[in-house]
Amino acid sequence: MTIRKFITVGACLLFSGNAFLFGGPVEPGPLNPFGILFLCLAVLAWRQWHLITSNHSYPLWDGFGRSFIDRSGIEPPRQ
Repeated sequence: MTIRKFITVGACLLFSGNAFLFGGPVEPGPLNPFGILFLCLAVLAWRQWHLITSNHSYPLWDGFGRSFIDRSGIEPPRQ
């Protein structure tokens, strides 16, 4: 486990707690949609970190970048 995973999940949990306690643009409470959203993002980042960091495949955003680089001619296509 990396420090980046803990920082990401911690930030999502802090945003979630802030939304549940202080509300933000809507009323604070246990059914605050922003709190639920950030709580779900924290769970998703904790459980699916390998998809984000590409331990087994290409990184999440490189699929978009690679196709753009191949079309622009900056980098030759991989065989």
